[in-house]
Amino acid sequence: MADKLTIHLGAVLSGDVFINCQDARTRLRDLGGDIVDMESTAVLDVARRFGKEAYIVRTVSDGAGDDSHLSYSEMVSIVAHNSAICVEDLLKIMH
Repeated sequence: MADKLTIHLGAVLSGDVFINCQDARTRLRDLGGDIVDMESTAVLDVARRFGKEAYIVRTVSDGAGDDSHLSYSEMVSIVAHNSAICVEDLLKIMH
């Protein structure tokens, strides 16, 4: 799928608050985090506890403290497209 999408691999930090502050974003980046996402880390933790692998696809719409440059309907279209590409490629490699 790398030939179809712009892919960034990185560290996901989890938390229990919504980050909407440039100072907090800078501090979290200094800790080594590329994104903060509560849902993905919960899925990964459950998979790890059951000895399973998990594949997470996230489309980041904006940075903490930044305004999104996309409307909700534009973002839904992008996310659906990206997810469809990932699922097609995953089905090719799953046992």
